[in-house]
Amino acid sequence: MLGDYNELLSSHDKLGGNPLNPRRVQLFKECLDACGMVDLGFHGPKFTWVNKRDVGCFIQERLDRGFANTAWSDLYPKAAIHHLARTHSDHFLVLLRCDNPPFDQTN
Repeated sequence: MLGDYNELLSSHDKLGGNPLNPRRVQLFKECLDACGMVDLGFHGPKFTWVNKRDVGCFIQERLDRGFANTAWSDLYPKAAIHHLARTHSDHFLVLLRCDNPPFDQTN
């Protein structure tokens, strides 16, 4: 699963603005656990969203993530999430690279 979840998993996922709501964080974690999902991590800039405001009101958050279950991770052990440059959006581009095929393509 890859996308903009508009939820945070820890205080390390946010810089500026109001503090995290611990109940929302817990509910998000419980949902991921119930579905057997793990965070795929990332390469690149830490945050994937900015509010594009001036200093003092500036907020950055890691809202965009990739998750996978164990079966998928076993098929794609080299899969990696990359946070790319932000262009015109308030979100950074997110790329999922799966450098290995899930099966032998010669058969």
